[in-house]
Amino acid sequence: MKNKFKVSLVVFLIVILGCFTSVFADNTNDGNEIGKSNFNNTVDNSAKVGDQLLHPEIGWKRVDDNNKNFTYSSSMGAITDSRDYNSTAHTTISKNQSYAEIKFRFYGSKLRIIACTWQDHSKKIYVDIDGNIEVYNPSVKNQFVTLAYEKSDLQLKCHDVKIYTDVKGDPNVVNGVWFNLDAIDIDSTGYLVHSESTLATGITLNKNTSSLEVGQTDTLTAAVTPNDTTNKAVTWTSSDPNVVTVDSNGKVTAVKEGKATITAVTQDGSNLSVQCTINVINSTTISLNKTTDSINVGQTDNLLADVSPSTEGVTWTSSDSSVVTVDGSGKITGVKEGQATITAATADGKTSKCTVTVSQEVNTDKAVLSITMTNGQTKQFNVTMDVVNKFIDWYKLRAAGSGDPFFQFDITDPSKPNVVKTDYIIFDKISSFEVDNYK
Repeated sequence: MKNKFKVSLVVFLIVILGCFTSVFADNTNDGNEIGKSNFNNTVDNSAKVGDQLLHPEIGWKRVDDNNKNFTYSSSMGAITDSRDYNSTAHTTISKNQSYAEIKFRFYGSKLRIIACTWQDHSKKIYVDIDGNIEVYNPSVKNQFVTLAYEKSDLQLKCHDVKIYTDVKGDPNVVNGVWFNLDAIDIDSTGYLVHSESTLATGITLNKNTSSLEVGQTDTLTAAVTPNDTTNKAVTWTSSDPNVVTVDSNGKVTAVKEGKATITAVTQDGSNLSVQCTINVINSTTISLNKTTDSINVGQTDNLLADVSPSTEGVTWTSSDSSVVTVDGSGKITGVKEGQATITAATADGKTSKCTVTVSQEVNTDKAVLSITMTNGQTKQFNVTMDVVNKFIDWYKLRAAGSGDPFFQFDITDPSKPNVVKTDYIIFDKISSFEVDNYK
């Protein structure tokens, strides 16, 4: 750089010594300027290779040469010059170098190299991006902060970049290589990654689908491989937070009925992602019109189930059918004294219960009619006083020589409420009878 370094030998030595000391410095100044306007104030990006681009354009971020994630070969060192971006650059420390190299890794989809172009620079600068090599020529007009190279069609992910040159095949170089790096421009959302870090190559979730009821939660777990991945952190997002939310730990919460996709993305720049589909349904509820009930033996009652959604079916069961029976519509029947639990259940296992107490009915309108037959057998009938009175009236009529020769008793078994048994008592077979009233 003959025109660039018209300085005294003393100043040159000071710069060179400064290069040797700063080339190994852990400089934390990222120089991450975000573009706020385009070249020549155009609507779209308009800078072309060869233009002097003092600031990044819209959609770009500028990273200065002294970022700690750049790795320079020993043949390069840092210099200070007010004409460079942020007054710093890295360049070959002398022209007798046979090789110079810059390495870095970045996350993004586009790259611009900002450099000082000079007519005595090496004509072939190789740019190796993930093994794909291209060449640019900085040996053109003498200019600082020049857009020397651009690649804008990369996949959005981490890219390994090596910028290098050597004396082989470069007729412009007689005594060694000569080039520099002032800065790079990458996506405004991009960033540099430490070149020695181990990137993720795979990511999986503990489940790919999940069904939840409104209000329920679940936790997704992401496994990042390989095991020695430097940064295993992931970012969680929901395609529709109105349906399902997800926090930074992968905990999902069902908000309302619908479907949403939860995505986990690696944070190390590998940009790997995996998804889980969450199906949210309205929670099923069921309740009975009563939680306790009391009936007598032989008595019936109807339990009513309120179910949401209303399309849900209900299954009825009794904990002890010898005490209380229940049919498919919730009708209960007392069989014998005791207590049992009636359960109404939905198909998905939601239940509601009612405790039923069955008692033997005590009714002063009833009596036990005991009839002793001529063969010594005694028959007992639990009947109403109306039936007793009808029996006595019949007995008197028959004793006077009129009336039917028999009396009919209709008997109902509480365990078989739909079956009626008829017992006929013949007058001539009656020896005696007695009536025991309930108190």
